[in-house]
Amino acid sequence: MKAKEAKSGLILLIAMTVVNIINYGINLVLGRALGPAQFAEFHIVATLVLVLAFMGVAIQMTAAKLSASQTQQSFLSWLTKKVNMLSWASAIILVLLSPLLSSFFKFNHFAPFLVLAIGVPAYFSLCFYRGVLQGKQDFSPFAFTFIIETATRLVATILIIYWLADQEYIITYLAVCFLISFISSAIYARYKGVFVKASPDVAQTDLKPILWFVAFMALYEMSQIIISHSDVFLAKHFLSDVEAGQYASISLIGRMIYYGTWTFVMLLFPKVIAAKEEGKDPSKLLTLVSGIVLIIGLCATGFTYFFGEELIQVLFGASYLESAKHLYTYAAATTLFALGNVIVYYYLSLEKYTPVWLALLFGIGQIISIWNMHGTIHEIIYVQILLMGTLFVSLIAYHIYIHSTEKSFKDTSTNMSVKTTT
Repeated sequence: MKAKEAKSGLILLIAMTVVNIINYGINLVLGRALGPAQFAEFHIVATLVLVLAFMGVAIQMTAAKLSASQTQQSFLSWLTKKVNMLSWASAIILVLLSPLLSSFFKFNHFAPFLVLAIGVPAYFSLCFYRGVLQGKQDFSPFAFTFIIETATRLVATILIIYWLADQEYIITYLAVCFLISFISSAIYARYKGVFVKASPDVAQTDLKPILWFVAFMALYEMSQIIISHSDVFLAKHFLSDVEAGQYASISLIGRMIYYGTWTFVMLLFPKVIAAKEEGKDPSKLLTLVSGIVLIIGLCATGFTYFFGEELIQVLFGASYLESAKHLYTYAAATTLFALGNVIVYYYLSLEKYTPVWLALLFGIGQIISIWNMHGTIHEIIYVQILLMGTLFVSLIAYHIYIHSTEKSFKDTSTNMSVKTTT
């Protein structure tokens, strides 16, 4: 059984690596084909997709928690109905906000936002069934949902670039590529993510811990959206079109660290839940995953420090070279955020929610700070390093406090047991 799980985990790691490479490859090709100004527009559309992804992660992780727990699997039927309601409500809200978003981000029309709105129900359904597969630790079909999504988007994007690259509505056509990929992968995930449907009529006392988890999962994903994407949105709003395009190139490369380490967080989540239910100490899993993320982040930051210009030249071209000097600092900020992310998800899986409040607080602080300090790319990145560094230190302090408290409690319990026996 363990050999099978290890094989599935390896398949997931390989698949996610390939998926990330292809996705970044698509974005790099578009960066060269569109130029800084148009690429800045496309990057806003892509970033909104990532915002949907973070909302989807809240759905996915909740479904994973229910699916992983032997005592809570019956609540999946209840969750799927709530996801359907959320999907259509979110789609309607995005439709209504489309003109406002178009104006804020200086688009010529709001068609791309309407296309994304149409895709919301399919995407949230995809996230739910991914969560079912993740909770069961059925990582092979789970990984294949990402492969289908990426492969479909790749083919659609190639066709769009080849046939419609010079069209006025090129950004809208590229948004359609996302829509097609959502629908195709959702169909496969629904087919593979089969679960036993039970009556959703459950006692309120049984639902209470799940509702708390859903609330804090959604709260943390909100903080993730703020931390991960508010800088891109505000850069597009405040900077010139060319500078916004250059910032988009920095963020795209820098976030390779975050998405490159996300696979390990997905592997961590159900294993921590399982370890807790089996009465084992899950803290070793936290140490292992944090160490992996740290090594990846340090290597990426060092590489971009020494070879930033060469990397920008190869990936995006000469028109983006001005942004190379900021690349390593952005990589450092992303590394700090990725490390903090591991700690927060670890405690979410243990149903401890203080780290969520910390992340949300610093996320709001990031928006306020960038709103007041946005004169240059350097200022925007400096704000993120300062805040993400402080957040990471705060989370480490919280972990040390919790760990020492639990150890003290166990020692006290052991001593009392010994005295009673004596």
